[in-house]
Amino acid sequence: LGANMLIQMIRPDSPVSLRSPLTTWGTWIVLLPLLIGGFLFVRVGLQNPQIKENWDLLVLRLPGFGKTAHQYAMAKFGRAFAALYKAGLPIHRSFKLAADACGNQHLRAQMYPAFSRLEEGAAVTETMVATGAFNPIVLDMGSTGETTGNLDFMLNKVAEFYEGEAETRSVQTGIMFGVVVLLLVAVYCGFVYITNLVGLFGGAIQ
Repeated sequence: LGANMLIQMIRPDSPVSLRSPLTTWGTWIVLLPLLIGGFLFVRVGLQNPQIKENWDLLVLRLPGFGKTAHQYAMAKFGRAFAALYKAGLPIHRSFKLAADACGNQHLRAQMYPAFSRLEEGAAVTETMVATGAFNPIVLDMGSTGETTGNLDFMLNKVAEFYEGEAETRSVQTGIMFGVVVLLLVAVYCGFVYITNLVGLFGGAIQ
């Protein structure tokens, strides 16, 4: 009976058709608004500074991925700050432009109050600590660079370190994401296959 039913399913003129959640109208009535909403959020919603800041804060709090995003932001900040400072730009101006270049609106908002403090003559490391946006490694390297007069060199070293760390974590995250997606697809295919077999054999028994 089982072999005959399977042959019936794979015949070109078979009246039996496979059904899955993605082939029903009800599923797409739910999914389509979600897809459109997600597209509009990315293309329109994230253009709003306040929404972008909240979204970047959420990204930073995601397990695993948040740390990678923070490392990339620190690397971008270090590269920009070092280049601008070495080019002779005033330190407060270099800090502000580097904050703009970090790529994370939430961290940028944390860094921005430091602009006025540096303009008033505050120490770089002390100001960075006050923002709460920087990792201990960045603060330690910044302090060493400020003390020795090699701030741009030390910030470049920080950027190199975080770029390497972030790239490694990105590769690991990509592999894990691929495995999870593969498992989800396998579970979905298994669900569709078993559901159709149960329905087919159930109909045959009746």
